[in-house]
Amino acid sequence: MKRSTPVIVLIKSTHLCSALFVAFFQPSPATAQRAHTEQIVAGYRITSATDSLEVTSVAPSILRIDVRCDGSRDTQTPVLDPVFHTHPGSHVVLQRKSGSSSIQTSALTATLHFGTTVSLAVTNASGELLISQHDILGDARLQTVQLERTGDDPVYGVHGLDRNLTNPSSVRTGDSLVAAGAQGNGGAPMFFTRRLGFLIDSVGGNFAVNGTQIDFTHPSRRELEYFILVGDPLQIMRDIADLSGHPPMVPRWTLGFLNSQWGLDETELRTIVQRYHAEHLPLDGFIMDYDWKAWGEDNYGEWRWNSTSGPGNSSPDKFPNGANGQLARDMLASGVHLAGILKPRILLYKPGSTSDFLEAAAYAEQHLQLQRSTVLQHGPCALRGSAQLFQATRLVHQPELLSRGTTLRLCRMVRRHQDRSCQHAGAASTYAIHLESQ
Repeated sequence: MKRSTPVIVLIKSTHLCSALFVAFFQPSPATAQRAHTEQIVAGYRITSATDSLEVTSVAPSILRIDVRCDGSRDTQTPVLDPVFHTHPGSHVVLQRKSGSSSIQTSALTATLHFGTTVSLAVTNASGELLISQHDILGDARLQTVQLERTGDDPVYGVHGLDRNLTNPSSVRTGDSLVAAGAQGNGGAPMFFTRRLGFLIDSVGGNFAVNGTQIDFTHPSRRELEYFILVGDPLQIMRDIADLSGHPPMVPRWTLGFLNSQWGLDETELRTIVQRYHAEHLPLDGFIMDYDWKAWGEDNYGEWRWNSTSGPGNSSPDKFPNGANGQLARDMLASGVHLAGILKPRILLYKPGSTSDFLEAAAYAEQHLQLQRSTVLQHGPCALRGSAQLFQATRLVHQPELLSRGTTLRLCRMVRRHQDRSCQHAGAASTYAIHLESQ
């Protein structure tokens, strides 16, 4: 059964592909543009004069769907690995019948049905229907992906468990915003069950899980490029790693014994390291908490060593030999690597004020305004996604961490910034940064 789409989305969407409506849904052959279906490597391409849909198998267990409105191709986000290579197509069996075309591999069969809509059904190797999409092209016109799955398997993914949750759970129900967590939890535009997975190339967005229906809305790209993955969770994770990129091998020393500590200064750190050596205990690395940063100082004090005593510093000069590199050199000479926690944020207001920005905060606020202004040029869908982002990353008051003022928690900026809305990977995340080069 075809599911309805909220009228407000139809009214406010600026990404309608009117040509697709003409090509695939206009009943009069006298005025319709004729759609053309052709076989390509590992799948099919359906084109009209201005729009195209590609459905291909890029690996035995991975199905790729790509819909381009108005024939325009935009740039992939950092979600996808730019060096990912598809399989050559030898793993695929293609078959065309009247009114349908199928793609078969050792792991899945995907069948496209051509009627009043272009629909998709995906089964596993046993022929068990896993997931379907009733109207691929209609969804694309509304900048959404509407999926119907079989069974009631729990749905996982989208984001991690954040702090201060009333009812923490890894199972996703209702609306789930794609975003990283405030304490460093991962977030991704994907979900998975025990039998299938889904990944869409989008920085941010929203999943709505309602029983067997799963909808994705507010993509960051006008071109919709998404993947259906078939297999158990281990296979799905392997496929996602292939699509998004495998992490580099961590340095060998990080697999050793690491001391992580909060509430210390340089003298105490050196004393602790000396005690390790005196007791002949192995120590490969030392992770410092917030103490290493110049807490409370303007102009990005939380991004640099606390080797200063500037205005606002809550605990001045705790690491006098941090900024000059001597501490890191001494530690490395004794076989200990230094690392420090980092949550990207800056001090917001001048002491005693709730409205007068400090220099760095004023700069950040100005650029946030510019980003929101840019989003306005790209329509309500982009604006709504940005508004959710801005709300999630607005002012955060943490008096227990700073003696004066409040902080502005900034987003992690994605490596590339295109001419569309401001692209963020989510709320500020926790990082451990290697400090030997400081």
